[in-house]
Amino acid sequence: MEMVVQGVSTRRVKKITTELCGREISKSTVSRLTKRLDEQVKAWDERPLEGDYPFVLFDAVHVKVRRQGAVRSTAVLLAVGVDEEGQREILGLHTTLSETEEAWKQLPRRGLTGVEHVTSDRDRGLKKAIRQQLPGAIWTPYHAHLRRNVLDDTPDEWRDSMKDLMDEVLQASSQTEAW
Repeated sequence: MEMVVQGVSTRRVKKITTELCGREISKSTVSRLTKRLDEQVKAWDERPLEGDYPFVLFDAVHVKVRRQGAVRSTAVLLAVGVDEEGQREILGLHTTLSETEEAWKQLPRRGLTGVEHVTSDRDRGLKKAIRQQLPGAIWTPYHAHLRRNVLDDTPDEWRDSMKDLMDEVLQASSQTEAW
C-alpha cells in the first residue's frame, strides 16, 4: 500500500528525487525525511514573533492542489513583516480553499506587535480581518492593484496620460508634491 504524505505519495516523491538527485531514495527514507520536515515546518509556524514589525504586507496566490482525488484551486495566504531595521520576514503562511475573513484570521499573530502600516489588495474579507486583528494600523492598497483598478476604468484615449500622472503621484517624495 502506498503511503501519502501531505497529499503527495511517497512513490511520487521517490520518483522526483531519483530524477533530480540521480540516485534512488527508498520510500521509508522519504517518509522519515518528510516527517522531520513536517516537524520543522510546524515549529517555524508556531514560533513566537520577536520585536516590532511596523510594516506588514498581506497577499494571496492561488494554486492548483490535488486534494481528495481532485485538483482544486487553493489560496495560499501570506503575511510578510518588515522590522525596524528594514529586514523582511515571512510571518505566516496558510492554505485554504478561498480568501475569506475567517481564513485571513487564521494567519497566526504569535505576539505580532508594533504594526503601524498594512498593505494588501482590496479583498473585503482581508480588510475586515485587518481592522479587527490590527486596530489602529493604517491600511493602503498595493500600488500595482490601485494602478490596475484605475487604468481599467480609464478610457483608452486617456490611458497613456493617466499612466504618466499616476507615476508622478506614486513616486512623489511628499504628499504636497503628490497633490
